[in-house]
Amino acid sequence: MKLEKRWRVLGMGLVAILVVGAFWVEKAGAQEKFPTGPVSLIVPAAPGGGTDIVARIFAEAIEPYLGQKMVILNKPGAGGSMGIAETAKARPDGYTLGITPVSTLTMIPHVLKVPYTLDDFSYVAQITQAPIIFCVREDFPAKTPKEFFDYAKQNPGKLTVGMDGIGSIMHICGEKVFHAMGVKLKSVHFGGTGEIIKAFLGGHVDVCATSVQPIMPHLESGKVRAVFCSTKDNVEGIKGMATVVDLGVPQAETISWRGIFGPKGIPADRITVLEQALMKAAQTDTVKNNAALSPKTGEKLIHVAGKPFEQKVRAEYESTEAIMKTLDL
Repeated sequence: MKLEKRWRVLGMGLVAILVVGAFWVEKAGAQEKFPTGPVSLIVPAAPGGGTDIVARIFAEAIEPYLGQKMVILNKPGAGGSMGIAETAKARPDGYTLGITPVSTLTMIPHVLKVPYTLDDFSYVAQITQAPIIFCVREDFPAKTPKEFFDYAKQNPGKLTVGMDGIGSIMHICGEKVFHAMGVKLKSVHFGGTGEIIKAFLGGHVDVCATSVQPIMPHLESGKVRAVFCSTKDNVEGIKGMATVVDLGVPQAETISWRGIFGPKGIPADRITVLEQALMKAAQTDTVKNNAALSPKTGEKLIHVAGKPFEQKVRAEYESTEAIMKTLDL
């Protein structure tokens, strides 16, 4: 009887172990399933700008690979630093991400006090890179890049250039080229590309700094002319625009890239899910065949993920610090 009782107790113990084990296996499985709901993507700029356009294209393309919707949240202000600060403060569960141009992390912190550091983020992936272009209206007196800079030299400080906030990619690349060319323009800062273009077309500023996509319809209509771009390579389909090489100042090249980030502490397996979904999305027709990402916009699909991406951001942060000192910003 005692032996039978012992076996009965032992059997009950084994059943209990199996039940508890099954519970934890099921719970672990539930934890590994990600995402189970919509993923928010904070765009630190107003709708209609280059970053917003790229974000919406990827949000549409990534849905089949996440199995959930990606919801765009526009949070403009302070050159993009307000939106990316909100990203940094989000719960680190992978359900809140941010897309931002290079300047928000590597440039703005050198000229403005921002509530984040590079240590406050999880680095998912870089997804694109592109030039910044500088445009004038069709009635501008200078008709070529050379005539433009001659005019600027003859009228120091009189020309106004509309651009994003202080420390933005537009601001820094403009200052680099103007400094190298020996001209002085007055910067007028706006809350987003849409505001810049509206003011520019309305005659409130003389020059417009922008990515290609938002200004392309006006370039194609002939109402606007592109003077120069911030890169060594020209943009297919834009005639008469100078590169920094054409201007004789290749050292002033500035490449605008966009990447996806999250708050620090997102589990590594979830970062992998997000990064892989982004890589697959970039290979879809939705992305590759989109006019906003075609060669004539200068936008290039670039995938740099994880640690190499973080290292790239940190290296650009350090190099920008030296540039800021040279420009006295």
